[in-house]
Amino acid sequence: MDELQRGRLTRLRAQIAFARRRGGDALPLLFDAANRLEQLDGGQAREVYLEAIGSAVFAGRLKGRGALLEVAEAARTTPPGPRPPRPVDVLLDGLVARFADGYVEGAPLLNHALRAFRQEASRNADDIMRWLWLAWLTAADMWDDETWHELVTHAVRTARETGALNFLPLALSYRAVVHMHAGEFDLASTLIEESDAILKVTGNSHLGYPRLALLAWRGDPEAASALKAGARWASTWGEGRAIGGRYFLNAVLYNGLGQYQDALSSAARACEYDDLGIFGLALVELVEAGVGAGAPERPPAP
Repeated sequence: MDELQRGRLTRLRAQIAFARRRGGDALPLLFDAANRLEQLDGGQAREVYLEAIGSAVFAGRLKGRGALLEVAEAARTTPPGPRPPRPVDVLLDGLVARFADGYVEGAPLLNHALRAFRQEASRNADDIMRWLWLAWLTAADMWDDETWHELVTHAVRTARETGALNFLPLALSYRAVVHMHAGEFDLASTLIEESDAILKVTGNSHLGYPRLALLAWRGDPEAASALKAGARWASTWGEGRAIGGRYFLNAVLYNGLGQYQDALSSAARACEYDDLGIFGLALVELVEAGVGAGAPERPPAP
C-alpha cells in the first residue's frame, strides 16, 4: 500500500468514526489523513479539512472554544485546490475565514460558496448529497432562506430518483426543518414520519432533532424534558452541538408560551458558544425574550 492509499484509508476510517459518533472523535484521524494527502492529492486534502471543520462543528462546546480555530488555522495552510475552484473549495475557504477571522470576514466567501452549490445542484447531484450536511448549516448561518430551501429540495428529489435510502432520511429531516421555520408544521410532520419509516426499515441511526424541534415549535408541554434527554443522549458520544440546539429550541418553546424569563435564560445559554447555524437563530430568540421579560439590555454571552 503506497502513501496515497494510506491517506485514503485513514480518511475512510475517519468518515466511519464520524458517521458512528457525530462529535470530535474523528478529528485526529482527519488530521492524519490530511497530512498524508497534502503533497499527493491537494483536492482530496482540502475535502478532508472541510470534514474536519464539520467534525469540530458537531463537537461544539464539548471540544472547547479553541477547537474550531485550531482546525481552521490548520486548513489555511493546505495547498490551493483545483482551478477553477470547486464549490467545496470555496466552502472550505469561507468556513476557514468564518472561524479564524470572524463572521464578517467569512460571509462574502460563504455566500459565494452557497451560490456555487445552488448552480451545481442540478448538474452535480453527488456533491449535493455529499456536502448537504455542512452546506445546509452554512445557509442557515448566512440567513440564506432561498438556498436553504433549494438545497434540500434538490437533495430530496435526487435521493428519491436514485433510491439513495441511506441519504433520503437526512434530506427529508432537513426539509422538515425548513417547513417548521415557515410555520408549515403538518408538512414537517409528514416528512419526519417518512424519514422515521425509512430508518426503521434500513436500521440506520435515528435522527432525533427534527421531531424534538417540531415539539418545541408547536409548544408541546413535553418538549422541554424531551429536549433535555435528547441533548444528554447526544452528549454521550461527544455531539456538543446538540446542547446548543437544545437551549435554542427551549428558547423557541418558552417564547411561544410567553414564559420569557425561561426563554431568556435558555437563549443566553445557547449563545454561550458560536454553533454554526444555531447562534444567529438563538440571538433572535434572545431579543424576543429580553423584550418580553423587560430586560432588553441583556447582551449575549461571549
